[in-house]
Amino acid sequence: MKNESLSSLRPVGIYLLITLALSSVFYFLIISKGSLSGGRGTFVTGLMWCPGMSAILTSLILNRKLSLLGWQWGRTRFQLLSYLVPLMYSLIAYIIIWFTGFGKFYNTEFVENLESIFGFRKLPDLLSVLVCFILIGLFALPVSCATALEMRSDGAGS
Repeated sequence: MKNESLSSLRPVGIYLLITLALSSVFYFLIISKGSLSGGRGTFVTGLMWCPGMSAILTSLILNRKLSLLGWQWGRTRFQLLSYLVPLMYSLIAYIIIWFTGFGKFYNTEFVENLESIFGFRKLPDLLSVLVCFILIGLFALPVSCATALEMRSDGAGS
């Protein structure tokens, strides 16, 4: 009985050690910078990835399937809907705001800032906003995944 309880603690110990090792790097960077906004927020993003990455690494070390973490591709229809439905809700809200006059389609200063950051100065404003929307939508996805992986590895997602 004693061996069984020790063997069941092994994966937990591995997970905790990996989490400690990975997160220590980001805690060090955050503390060194003295601010959570250090690295333009990438230190916090890295910290958010630590529990999820630890769960993945622990599974790989123990030769367990990643699907045991609940991390597998579902039906493609639902995957697409999970990405598009929040965009549609947002679009509906923005359309209401634009047509009632509570806001303009875009803030000129914001678009000029986007164009300078991304180097889109020669593109029409609408195209700049569309390209930035797509890029941010695609590359903000890993941050969302980090949050989901963290919840899943903490047991909140199960």
